[in-house]
Amino acid sequence: MAQPFEAGDDLIFQLESGFGLLRVLAVEQHEDAIVVWHLLAYEELFPDVETAEAALAQAGGLHPRVRHMALTDRAFERTPAAK
Repeated sequence: MAQPFEAGDDLIFQLESGFGLLRVLAVEQHEDAIVVWHLLAYEELFPDVETAEAALAQAGGLHPRVRHMALTDRAFERTPAAK
């Protein structure tokens, strides 16, 4: 990965309909060099990055859509995200 992400990081990603938020729950490095990302996805979509960042600053304002999903490094790299 181009950027090192760790548990607790919030990530913003772009969809056609807006920007979404993910939280990194954990990152597992396996002996066979496979990395598994454990993520939480929030329900809300935002019109721009600034609005998404503002929502992160408001405690309790976000609603989990998927409380846990596990993605391999390969799948996660196909979803551009920024810290």
